[in-house]
Amino acid sequence: MIKKLLFVMLCCTVFYTAKSQISKGNWMVGGSGSFSSNNNSSTNEKITNISIYPNIGYFVLDKFSSGLKISYSYQRNSYNGHGVNTNSFNVGPFVRYYFLNKERQLNIFTEAEYLYGTYATVGFYPISNGRSDRYSIALGSVIYFNNSVGLELSISYYNNKDITQDIKNNGIQMSLGFQIHLERL
Repeated sequence: MIKKLLFVMLCCTVFYTAKSQISKGNWMVGGSGSFSSNNNSSTNEKITNISIYPNIGYFVLDKFSSGLKISYSYQRNSYNGHGVNTNSFNVGPFVRYYFLNKERQLNIFTEAEYLYGTYATVGFYPISNGRSDRYSIALGSVIYFNNSVGLELSISYYNNKDITQDIKNNGIQMSLGFQIHLERL
């Protein structure tokens, strides 16, 4: 019981003193990642996707940042024991706005991004290379552990276009990530 009470008191102390650094002139560095796995029993297909999205941003105004995001994705499609692997690399700008007061320990944000990229697919058919465009808009929440570090959970709608093959897809993605806010000196 005492351990639980001490843990609750520690959490309250950390969260009570935590403030975000979303003021004009500050930097943020961090990123997010996602994982998905899908099995289709009627086609005997399995798709696994792992993505990471590091970013760097600058607060041009209080609660408003813009910056550069990079993404790397690995996708494995398996059909009846045959595998196809796709590696993609994307880069592009993003903008982010925090809705709540900048001194809050919990905040809500929205983010829009555009990513341009290349991909290479290797599998049981010939290697294919291509280019893609990706637009997305996200809504998320961040909880700050201290003055600098925040844990984020977001949900986004994306629209991805394979420019090379003229194929479009869209969907919803959940991401979990960290941001480190660097206060100006």
